[in-house]
Amino acid sequence: MLLLTTEALSQNLQEIIVTAQRREASLAQTPVAVAVVGSDELVKQAVLSEQDLRNATPGLTVRASSNSNQLNYAIRGQSLDAFSDTRPGVLPYFNDVQIGGDGGSSAFYDLQSVQVLKGPQGTLFGRSATGGAVLFTTQKPKNDFGGYISGAGGNYGLAKFAGAINAPIAKDKVLARLAGFYQTRDGYQYNLFSKGDTGGFDRYGARGSLSWNIGERFKNELVFDYAHFNGGSTVGVLWNLKPDAPTPAASAVIYSPALDAIFGFPGAFAAVRAAHPGVSASGLAGDLSAQQARGPFVVNFDGANTYRSNNRIASNLTTYEISDAAQIRNTLGFSNMGSENVSDIDNTLYLIDGNDQSSSTEQFSEELQLIGTAATEKLSYVVGGYFSREMSGLLSVAELLGIEPFVPASRQTNNYSKKSTTYAAYAQATYDLSAATGLAGLGFTLGARFTSERASLSILPADVSYGLATTGLRDAMGVVILPASAFDNTQSKTSENVSWTAGLQEQVNATLLIYAATRRGYRNGGYNGLVSPVIGLSTSGGNGFTTESLTDAELGLKFQGYVGDLPARLDFAGYVNWIENAQHAAFTFVRGNPAVITVNVPKARVSGFELDGSINLATGFSIGATLNYADAKFTDDLVLAQGIATVFGPYPDTPRSSGSVFGEVTVPVRNNLALALRGDFYAQQSAVFSSTQSNNKGARLPGYGLANFRFGLEDSKAGWSLTLNLKNAFDKIYYVGGVAPAEVLQFNTAIPGVPRTVSVEGSYRF
Repeated sequence: MLLLTTEALSQNLQEIIVTAQRREASLAQTPVAVAVVGSDELVKQAVLSEQDLRNATPGLTVRASSNSNQLNYAIRGQSLDAFSDTRPGVLPYFNDVQIGGDGGSSAFYDLQSVQVLKGPQGTLFGRSATGGAVLFTTQKPKNDFGGYISGAGGNYGLAKFAGAINAPIAKDKVLARLAGFYQTRDGYQYNLFSKGDTGGFDRYGARGSLSWNIGERFKNELVFDYAHFNGGSTVGVLWNLKPDAPTPAASAVIYSPALDAIFGFPGAFAAVRAAHPGVSASGLAGDLSAQQARGPFVVNFDGANTYRSNNRIASNLTTYEISDAAQIRNTLGFSNMGSENVSDIDNTLYLIDGNDQSSSTEQFSEELQLIGTAATEKLSYVVGGYFSREMSGLLSVAELLGIEPFVPASRQTNNYSKKSTTYAAYAQATYDLSAATGLAGLGFTLGARFTSERASLSILPADVSYGLATTGLRDAMGVVILPASAFDNTQSKTSENVSWTAGLQEQVNATLLIYAATRRGYRNGGYNGLVSPVIGLSTSGGNGFTTESLTDAELGLKFQGYVGDLPARLDFAGYVNWIENAQHAAFTFVRGNPAVITVNVPKARVSGFELDGSINLATGFSIGATLNYADAKFTDDLVLAQGIATVFGPYPDTPRSSGSVFGEVTVPVRNNLALALRGDFYAQQSAVFSSTQSNNKGARLPGYGLANFRFGLEDSKAGWSLTLNLKNAFDKIYYVGGVAPAEVLQFNTAIPGVPRTVSVEGSYRF
């Protein structure tokens, strides 16, 4: 193996710049596990949504829950259980501003890069996260006038337009950029009941960026992003039924009498089944057989399927160079996200669980940093303070257990607001130990962060549980089950913790970095607003849950150099996560009614490795592969959920192995014209989608493999390109998530992934 200097490498290998440690640095020399998809790669791999990131970034899982618009990132086993009402384990950022809510992230257009940071992010980033962070960075205004326009069309009625214009107002002083997009598509599924497709959408948005350079040391960058999403969702289909479905006697005690019809029991509701068009005479069992025979893209449900959201995000970064060795950075962020999601959770002709949910989230954050070097550049440091205020609200109206219009469904309304206020102070430094140890390239990193977060929940008057704080809970005979003093419509708690990082890194030479690190991150405690506001933790019948902590150990290496005379890159990271009081959801009965509660599972461990490499076999010809392995388990899995002993496991949202391979070749045609061909294949093993799958055996999705191809023709001088994208080329049926309420409602649903899509895109740069 021949190792070359940085100067020689720069002539053959592209340097990738990341901000994983809140300062620009080469990916190859950053001692953090991070995957990066740059602007060119986003185009080459046709990354148009969060789901597309799964193929492009090793180790990232994107899971859907109740429908294709309810998405959640998962890294190294850290995810978010549906209906748990907790903060995600992996947090998205827009230009260094943490964003949340149910409206999705920024649209995938005119991006500079997407960085996926793996492992706990407890010191340098705005909020502590146990699993990682996904950083969306937009294209910045440039000094030259120019831009691009693009348009695409494809099957399922796809039409997409995007563009950007770069317009310097005063060269080197005031720079502006304006970008926008529009996208429409028909649904992938055909609904027999409505006799039309379902899940189509219209999306559009605009983004404005403005940069001021005042003098040589002061710079301000302002970005405002607006995105509107309107349409429907790909819905979950009946996946399986729990074997121990209720008997007629049990249904009369625990369930609505409508379940006699739903589960095909003989009796008074036989006439209802016969009168309701399309209802199977054998109830859900018959509907399940019919759904399996049709496949997931032909559905039959009478509920609504609409989704609408509006996202507004503003970020403002101010940088002042105090000297050549130090700078002050101030990051100001604001986001306002609102969405309405109307869905039929079971997606059958029964109204087992229909839901109309509106949510809103408003966030404001302020972060001040001092970044610099000292001691003749042996010490690099970041010192900062962080403040955020987040306010959110939810109105959810669920209709349960009915066969409209024959058997009216019961209605349950949840209406609450939440507020979170966070203060944090932190410092992190890396010291060059070369002189002290005689080992050139050896460095030590140490960082700590103190965080105080106050979380509050307010149950609003429309909520089904609001009056319990006055009347208490009584049975049918009027006997008090829980007194009014057991309930509180306004609850709050303050969590304080110290997160930290410590590591050694050895830059062996210009091409090889070896590092070892340990970190701690938190997800603070709070309240599940979907549960009656009983004071206390869920173990004692309350709606509260406590703080989750994760401590990890990671060993990694990064190589960017030559194998023989072939340019190559290889990243490896092995890790172990120890989790305490993991926040998860459990389906159970609360005072005789089906419900979801949030609990803390005492202990869990996730260990594994990630491998990502590529090699240029010849000019214009490269291949690469990724491999990810995760062994995830609850090591102390017994929890008292509302006083009922519940066993958790296997570990959710974590396939044991996944990986991808790709090949790409660029062939000159003539002059500046080139033909580019790319193929990639992604595969993963099966994964469960319920934290209590041991009690709900059907909550497991099979493994799958997907092939994608891209054929492109580009004239680098004229600035035009024409591309054919073929995704899921062999039209494989696979599933990307689901909802698993079988422990209380006897059924699970699963959401199919995108079928084969074909699109042609043309673009022009000027």
